[in-house]
Formats: sequence, structure tokens, C-alpha cells
Amino acid sequence: MNLFPWRVTLRRSAPCARTPFAARSRKTHRAQGALLRALLIVLVLAFAASATAQAIDPLPFKDHAQELRFQHLTAQLRCMVCQNETLADSNASLARDMRHEVFRLMQQGKTDVQIKQYLVDRYSDFVLYDPPVQPSTWLLWFGPVADPACRCRGGGGQRTQTQPCQCTRRNGIRRRGRRRARGYRA
Repeated sequence: MNLFPWRVTLRRSAPCARTPFAARSRKTHRAQGALLRALLIVLVLAFAASATAQAIDPLPFKDHAQELRFQHLTAQLRCMVCQNETLADSNASLARDMRHEVFRLMQQGKTDVQIKQYLVDRYSDFVLYDPPVQPSTWLLWFGPVADPACRCRGGGGQRTQTQPCQCTRRNGIRRRGRRRARGYRA
């Protein structure tokens, strides 16, 4: 009795039913399958590696100290496109242009403060990861501290007693009606 009719089974009448040719073709078929799987894995890995690979944009620094200064400065600046990445980490074209601008200003002998001021004049305080404390940024700096303080003091709004919803009232009325029908007093 065949429990799995969809599976095709080969019936062999004798142990010598397998010919050397059939055995050889199966081995060849397995080897070809293994070769195709290996080729597919290599191709997938190659495409994955090329997708994550980025063109390195080398800048000709004079010395290692200048390179460290550049890395420190670009880590303090925000990418205007990505907005949650530093200028050093972003791959956007605007970030690349801004890095080149920072490098150009460094080559001109500008200080870090002058470079930051140049970028703030051009892109506003948003380009800085640590914006200065000024009236326009007070909410940003003091809001996280003021919000819980106001809530603890009671300034978070009046609390009112919640009314039960209509479905709860209806269920209570139904229960009382059932009790009355059974002879109980409500």
C-alpha cells in the first residue's frame, strides 16, 4: 500500500538494476547541482558586498593631527539631509560636499570656531549637534526637565473621575433584569 501516492518510487527487481551509467549520471547531476549552488552563493555575496561598498573619498591631509581634527569636527556637525547622522557618518551627496567645504576651510587656516560659524551662517544652528543655549533653543534644553516637574506639581491638567461606558451600564441593567426575572430583589 502506497501512503504517499504523489511520490514516485523506483521499483528494482534486482540489486544490479542500477547500471554504472545511471550511477554516473546521478553523481554528475549532484556535482552540477552543488556547483550551481556554490556559484549562486558566490554571486549573492559579491552583489551584497558591492551594494554595501562605498567609494572612499580620500582627502589629502598634511599630517595625522589634521586628519584627527577633521574627524572630530565633522563628528560635531549634523548632516542636513539625514538629520540623525553626523557629517562624518552620512553618505549623502550634500554631506560629502559639506565635508569638502570643511576640508577647504581647514586648508585656508580657519579655526574650528570659524568653520562652525561659517556653517551656522549658511545652514542655521540646526547643523550643530549641540546647539547653543539661547531663547530660541530654551525649550530644547530645558523642556525635558520642566515637563516632569510641571506634571508632578499638578500642572499636567485636571484629572476627572471617569464615567463608566454605556455598555457597562447596559450590562448592569441586564443583570438586574435577569435577577428580577428569577425572583431575586435587585
